[in-house]
Amino acid sequence: MIDELKEYLASVVLNEDRKGRLVRIPVVYGGDFGPDLEKVAKYHRLTVEEVIALHSKKYIPFI
Repeated sequence: MIDELKEYLASVVLNEDRKGRLVRIPVVYGGDFGPDLEKVAKYHRLTVEEVIALHSKKYIPFI
């Protein structure tokens, strides 16, 4: 199953003929929606704001 998923993802990402589409996913941090946010920040020795910035950063694979 994992090998099939890797193969599929590679074909999607590496196929330059395909056009992507923008998908926006609203995210809420902390409170009832993220009760472990402070624990994650502390574990990684980051501020809560740094964790949010890293998580919400635009990711462009293979570039």
